[in-house]
Amino acid sequence: QRKGFPFDVINAALEQTEYENDDEAEMEALKAHAEKAIRKYRYDGSYESGMKVKQYLFRKGFSIDDIDQFLQEEE
Repeated sequence: QRKGFPFDVINAALEQTEYENDDEAEMEALKAHAEKAIRKYRYDGSYESGMKVKQYLFRKGFSIDDIDQFLQEEE
């Protein structure tokens, strides 16, 4: 016997769930994590430190486009 919930229960729950993509909240989260990464990796605008910050933010789940946009605004 399989553990967990049946697929029809899972699908019904997912249909009832409303997903919101709050861009403003996501950018605030990106800014907070980026500030931490900038301090941690001592971001100075160099390629190496920039890549470390990008990798950190990418591992946190942010899109590469949002990361690039944020770093360009910071420079």
